[in-house]
Amino acid sequence: PRSSSRLALGGVRSGRPGRSLTAMTPPLTSTLSENVLAHDLHVETPLSRREIWSAHRAQAVRFVRFAIVGGLASIVYLGLFAILVTMGMHYLLAGVISYLTAIATNFSVNRQWTFDGVGLRSVHVQAMSFLGVQLALGAVNLSLLHVLVVSGVRPIILAQLLAAGALVPVNFLASQRWGFR
Repeated sequence: PRSSSRLALGGVRSGRPGRSLTAMTPPLTSTLSENVLAHDLHVETPLSRREIWSAHRAQAVRFVRFAIVGGLASIVYLGLFAILVTMGMHYLLAGVISYLTAIATNFSVNRQWTFDGVGLRSVHVQAMSFLGVQLALGAVNLSLLHVLVVSGVRPIILAQLLAAGALVPVNFLASQRWGFR
């Protein structure tokens, strides 16, 4: 939110969506002794509490949606992870395969529902950016998982829940900033 006041001369767009300044011309009755600039100068006020609350509310809704989609992706991830580990696959390889599968679910649902399918970039560019963010976070996730497992956290699925849960806020901010812009 922008909290500082900005000066704008009459007829100049203020830079805020939905707000523009109309031409401010001195009244016809003005004399030379009056300060003509005072009529042309407009000081824009900071965002109102209502505008700030609206922006915070929209961000909170996005975060809740992101968490719900993350829950869905986690079900995909943990379900496949449990199946692969039960079949005898090493937990790190099972983690990689499961994570890549969950990324596809996460991207498609988040793009359409959480971030309204919009952005400044094409879907392919967004997908590659999102994949980059998720691969970086996936490496951190696997590192945390390994540390927890080596530290004795059992069952392994609990260790994975703890590792993934610790990264939710970082994942949201990184996905919003770099994945879906």
